[in-house]
Amino acid sequence: MEPPGIPERFNPQNPQIVGSVDTPGLARDVALSGNLACVTDETSGLQMIDFAVPENPRILGSVDTPGNAWGVALSGEHAFVGDGSSGLLTIDITNPQHPQVAGRVDTPGSAAGVAISGTLAYVADATSGLQVVDVAAPERPRIIGSVDTPGLAIEVAVSGTYAYVADAGSGLRVIDIEDPQHPHVVGSLDTPGFFGSVAVSGLHAYVADREGDGLQVIDIASPSNPRLVGSLYTPGIATEVAVSGDFAYMASYECGIQVIDITNPEAPRMVGGMDAPGT
Repeated sequence: MEPPGIPERFNPQNPQIVGSVDTPGLARDVALSGNLACVTDETSGLQMIDFAVPENPRILGSVDTPGNAWGVALSGEHAFVGDGSSGLLTIDITNPQHPQVAGRVDTPGSAAGVAISGTLAYVADATSGLQVVDVAAPERPRIIGSVDTPGLAIEVAVSGTYAYVADAGSGLRVIDIEDPQHPHVVGSLDTPGFFGSVAVSGLHAYVADREGDGLQVIDIASPSNPRLVGSLYTPGIATEVAVSGDFAYMASYECGIQVIDITNPEAPRMVGGMDAPGT
């Protein structure tokens, strides 16, 4: 389930679009498996996109969802979709040309970001904090634990026995999930802006600080005492961040994508960027 490696031709100082495909709705999130991209497309559900030929990606199949498809994570032959007011959906993607909803569990809030670890799904559920869902039987997902957060839980990343929740309005919440039936907040750190997204790599969490100061780097070596160690102003509204190797990739809404060197997390630096036709 690991994403493809960075191609040899990749130049972080000069990222370029090599191919594109339009989707019927508003593309919100993407998860990769081999040459397959699963894209949540808001009102148009889940889109299955073949990018074996990167210059010519194509939609293989799709499945509509009852809510607004927002976050997506993959595990095995299933996609797990945060479907807003419809909760968490499990979607069988064995046949990418005909994906099918296999199961659903309603959540008390609005399901947004999703992370998978083993047979558990961790759902950022907006006004209802973090929901822990047992997906061992994808046809019968069930909530086994939860913990509320003071803001709007919109994204979640999992590393080891901790979940890191982007809690818009209140910053980063570090949640101990060693006992998934009784998750509890052990640490927190507010950020200058309206926390939008989080990615975890090693002992650092990387934050897209929407309407704040761009990228925030947080030392999480001590989960009960996360601390801000670096930051970098980026143009536009920082909405999403992903990390691969020595680089963080920031989606900056109307300003496209920014490529940031994080070799030294305490001094991140911009090395490249490019505009994109949409947001």
